[in-house]
Amino acid sequence: MTQIEDKLDQILGKLQKLDDLDEKVDKLNSSLRKEIDEIKVEISHLKQESSNKDRRNEERDRKFNLLLFGVGSKELFTMNQEVINILRFLVPDFNGNFIRELWKTNRNKENSPIIVKFNSLITKNTILRGKSKLQEKQEFKNIQIKEDFSVETRAIRKELFPHLLSLKKEGRKVIMIGDKLRVDGTLLSLEELQKQESNSSKRARSEEASPSPKQGECKDSRDRQTKKKGKKFNENNSLERFLTKNIDKTKEEDRQNEQSEAKRKEDSRSEETKNQDE
Repeated sequence: MTQIEDKLDQILGKLQKLDDLDEKVDKLNSSLRKEIDEIKVEISHLKQESSNKDRRNEERDRKFNLLLFGVGSKELFTMNQEVINILRFLVPDFNGNFIRELWKTNRNKENSPIIVKFNSLITKNTILRGKSKLQEKQEFKNIQIKEDFSVETRAIRKELFPHLLSLKKEGRKVIMIGDKLRVDGTLLSLEELQKQESNSSKRARSEEASPSPKQGECKDSRDRQTKKKGKKFNENNSLERFLTKNIDKTKEEDRQNEQSEAKRKEDSRSEETKNQDE
């Protein structure tokens, strides 16, 4: 019996060790999962930072560029000359030295836009501000000039456009600058605008759901005035009914008294007549 108990104790001891080992493995797995999650988050942040850095570098390189649409020339020489003629119409003293380089976005397509990289931001911005002047000349009416943005920035600007229209309808002073809106002098990103819009919607729903204190007070005041008028009306009616009832009662008593007096006088005369006859 003792040997069996000893063997059982040994088995139980081994099982306990296995349980302890399982517990340690679970703790280790939990710790590893936590570390893996933290590493994933860190990698995601690094990727986002790298993407933002690449985008900033690309935007920095593109900020000297303008896109020209509607230039049909395929050959480089004629294309250069046509671009210079267009830009000289906007800036009379413009010449080829103002351009660092230019190229077609797709050489196989005749009407694909041309990218013009300028040596100076001043030249680029001067042309951009005066681009509406192209509509004054029939030859250049089909020419369009736009800023050269990255794919990500163009997507953000597309989402910003409805916000721009909405704010302008409200009478706000709004202008789109890159991937942001300047609203009444404050530069706001798409995320900031979406957050503002969400907060405004929540406030509007909250105000619709609960009446303002003034409205509640006005309602209570009207209810109290109605109750007072009703009470006064009931009191007046009760008093009127009381007076009417008493007046009718008094009239009835006077009529009965008159009848009694008339009967008494009649009885008295009858008695006197009877005495005279005797």
